[in-house]
Parts: sequence; structure tokens; C-alpha cells
Amino acid sequence: MARWLALLGLLLFLPLSVGADERVTDQAEWTIRRLITNNVEWTRVSFRESKEEFLSFSEARVVGEGMASDRDGWDAMPFRFSVKVHRKDLRTRDARVEFADGRVLTSRDDWEEPVRPEADRIRFISPRWLETIYSRDITFRGASTGRNDVTVHVYDRRGREVAKRSVRPDGRGNWSVRIRLNEGTYRAVATTSRWSHGEEVRFAVGRVSGDWGGSGGWGGWGGSGGSGGFGGSGGSGGSGGFGGSGGSGGWGGSGGSTQYRVSIDRPRNGETIRDGNMQASGSATSREVDVRVYRGSKIAHRSKQRVNGGRWSARASLVPGNYTIVVEAVGGRGSRESRFFVR
Repeated sequence: MARWLALLGLLLFLPLSVGADERVTDQAEWTIRRLITNNVEWTRVSFRESKEEFLSFSEARVVGEGMASDRDGWDAMPFRFSVKVHRKDLRTRDARVEFADGRVLTSRDDWEEPVRPEADRIRFISPRWLETIYSRDITFRGASTGRNDVTVHVYDRRGREVAKRSVRPDGRGNWSVRIRLNEGTYRAVATTSRWSHGEEVRFAVGRVSGDWGGSGGWGGWGGSGGSGGFGGSGGSGGSGGFGGSGGSGGWGGSGGSTQYRVSIDRPRNGETIRDGNMQASGSATSREVDVRVYRGSKIAHRSKQRVNGGRWSARASLVPGNYTIVVEAVGGRGSRESRFFVR
């Protein structure tokens, strides 16, 4: 008995992996949204990615990337953020936002009352941020915390609304709508009653050179840029900066973009994995690929994988659920995705 008690005591001190709590992530994003809109000129805040990190059984840290913009403008200001959230009562502290232009916002370091949601929380599941889609028929998928109709507005590079569709979420809050678009670069905004609380995604249709509208010279998103950006390597810009000129598809970057071929052999679209061990593989003409696995709108796994002999592979342990794997070429354009199940 003493040996088992000692083993139990040891296990209590081992680092554990805790699944992401939607309430924690939602509260983190509401807190960051309020911090930004109360202190700078931007009126709408969207989140590209949010990830929950385990601190203790009572506290989590949520980190991620986002974009602040005006309602009608194409220009945007990328940012990265972190905030601590109390798991039980959703109080927050130590919020920090770093903008691409160097501005920094911080909150108090003691616990603050949670932000009350002022509208339904909407998320895009697809298209992904900065994704290139080689089909004119675009299926927009997402999730909402409410049952109000979701309206998807699609704008072209000149700010003209080229499409608008409304849809009622199902009993689980999931929604989808299909819109036919011409070749070009677009931004889509999903809203309910409060425009400022809508969610945005930017994507390209066909073989176009993406101008994603980033301000502040941040080359990190989706392409190359200086050290300290969100994205890959290369590009100009000083160490610790947010990127510079050149690069492929980066925020604010200029210059050309190399088109790479990317394929996913496993998991196949619609495949069911029985043991929870995903072993992904495929081919690519780039030197490296970015592998992301989503469960709903949350990232369950992300890794950079070298391409050897035209082949790439990645592994991850996953809990039961429905997943999407997205594989993108690093240093250029080209991506593929596949949906699969873990049972």
C-alpha cells in the first residue's frame, strides 16, 4: 500500500496534458477584444489561432494570433496575445497584446472579473486564414454559441461586397453555406447582430498573389519575415522585429510567391483512426511543410516537418473526435487538407 501511495504522490507532480476548455478560450478572446477596442483605434478584432496552455488545475494561459481592423477597410493590424484565465470562474489577469507596429497593451496583474459576452461567439472552421482554394465553389463552415442566423459577407480586394448569404445554425451550433466566387483575394466576415463581434478570414481563390492587407511591415503571417514574426524564416527585417519586405504571402510583404505542390496520402479524407495515433504522410515539392490538425476550430497538433526525397510525415496522439489536417508549404504557396475521425 505504501508503494502505491508513493506512486500516486509522484503522479500528482507530473505534468499533465489537459484538453482545451471552450469557455476558457472564449473568455480569453473576449478579454483581448475588449482590451484592444477600448484602447486603440481598431473597431473589430478577429482571431486566427488561440491555444490553451496548462499552468495548473485552476489556471490556464491562452496564447494566439489575431488581426484588428476597421469595419470596411482592407488594411489590418496583426497582433499576438497572451492572457491567464481562472478555470472555475473565468476571471483573467496578465493580458498582453503585441501589435506588428510595436505598440503593446497590457492589463493589470491581479484578477479581473470576466467579460460578459455581448453577442453570439462565431468562428470560421473553413476556409483557413490565408488559404488558397483551387475551386470557385467555396464552402464556408463555422460554429456559433447561439441559434441566431449567421450572415456571411464576402468582400474583394477593393472592399466591394461580392456575396452575402445567411444561414441558421443547427442544434449543435454548426453552420455552413456555399458561395461561388471568381479568382481573386477575399475577406469573409461572419456576423449575427453585432458587427464588431463578427469573425473574419482572408483567403485566395485560384492562382493569385495574395495581398493580405497587413499593416506595420509584419511579414510573419503565412509567409516569410524577420525573426520574431509568426511565420517561417527568410525575408528581410532585423532580429526580434515583425518581418520586413519580400517573402511569400506575408502580411505587408511584397515580391513574388513560389507555388508548390502538396498532397496528403494519410489520413485519407473520411478515414477513421481507431487507436488515437495519427500517422500522417504525403508528398511536397517544398523543403518543409507546416502540419496543423484541428478539432473543430481548435488546434490539436502543429509541427514543422522537413521534406525528404519529396516525402513528409508527422505523428500525433489524438482523443476521439472529428478532425481536419491542413498541410501547407513553407516558404511559398500550396496546401491540402483532409478530414478524418478518431474513435
